[in-house]
Amino acid sequence: MTLARTSSILAIVCAALCAVAQARDSEVDVVVSYTVAPAGPLPPGLKAVAVIDSAVRAGEAGGTDRERKWSSMAADLIEGMLVAGSEQSATPVAVADRRNMRAILDEQDLRLTGLVDTETAARVGTLLEVQGLIVSRMIIRVEYEKGKKSTVDWAGVFGGVAQKLQEDKQPPPKQQPPQRVKVYHDPRTGRVKRLEKTYRLPPPAQRREPAKTTAIGIAPVFATREVEEIARHLTVQCTFQLIDVVTGKTVIQYAPPPYRKTDKASPSFLFGTSAGKADLNPVDHFIGELVERATREFVGMIVPVEVEYTCSLTGKGKEGKAAVGALRADEYDTAWQLFAERHRKDPDQHETTFASGVTSELLGKWDDALGYYRLAAGTNGVKDDDRAVYLDAKRRLTDDIGRILRSDSPQSRPAVVPDRESQETKEKGHD
Repeated sequence: MTLARTSSILAIVCAALCAVAQARDSEVDVVVSYTVAPAGPLPPGLKAVAVIDSAVRAGEAGGTDRERKWSSMAADLIEGMLVAGSEQSATPVAVADRRNMRAILDEQDLRLTGLVDTETAARVGTLLEVQGLIVSRMIIRVEYEKGKKSTVDWAGVFGGVAQKLQEDKQPPPKQQPPQRVKVYHDPRTGRVKRLEKTYRLPPPAQRREPAKTTAIGIAPVFATREVEEIARHLTVQCTFQLIDVVTGKTVIQYAPPPYRKTDKASPSFLFGTSAGKADLNPVDHFIGELVERATREFVGMIVPVEVEYTCSLTGKGKEGKAAVGALRADEYDTAWQLFAERHRKDPDQHETTFASGVTSELLGKWDDALGYYRLAAGTNGVKDDDRAVYLDAKRRLTDDIGRILRSDSPQSRPAVVPDRESQETKEKGHD
């Protein structure tokens, strides 16, 4: 019995590890990239700009050190993207070197961060010989959320097996037979006398407590214990302005919705231990990701900019898993056809719908991609985190689709986004 139980434990562990490996085979991260052109021309005469250090408020997200760090890094990002974009623009914009700019401003005892007033903007423009100032503000918030998760208590599992093996090795205790009661009848008195007053019975059977069932319904193979998991919610709010130093008016203002990112350190069911803040990836990595995204979107309103987005896709069913394999091999057209086939079989499978949209972007079919994103965001029963991803993709492409610099090369395959109403009409026609 014990050997069978140990074998079942090993079999279940192997099956779980295989399931994890298969789950990884059905997931892939892809990078979507394209170049966006400015929405419109800059005012006549605006030929050169200077980038002022960003005003950063981090609060509990790192305090003064992080504020000082990102005040300079955010401005450096803007400067670098402006220089790179100007090289691709028909009307390039000169950018004042920030190191020289700091030296000039320090000589005049001017320390600028964030927003500036009209008089100061005009003075800085004269000193730096520029016609525009780019200013920005950032608010960084980091929140932590702790929870509980069950994991296998291997000490209890193998400890119980070892104890059972030890018990099986020991010989069973000898049971003493019950003693007979000898009775003596006294003829003189007529009374009955007991010569032995004890009657020894075998010990009563121990009542065994029902075994605790684990999350996968196996008892009493697995003993579980609770460990801690932790999630970090990062929010970055950015505001950008391009100010005309001559008039003091704002030429371009960009204040997108807050950018959010959640990462989690969650113990696995099989080999989990409590997770804390030290188990999360460095927060500055994710701050940089969100700030870079916001910066690209703003700079793209001034000069052409290449934007990049990383999307995590999950392949469902046989077709979805095959599509993931095709994406890994850069066979985008094959992947699109496989996702489309899976979408026709199950139009309510939001993971497949979103993957079809991303694959459409990889093929340069942005109108079709936007249609898929709308379908995914409107699907019922989608988790809040997933819906936020779909809505974000829809918002991004809605904002950019009119400014994407499209290639003249023909697409490999015309794509038509399945429409639910037309699909239902078609199915009724078949009936």
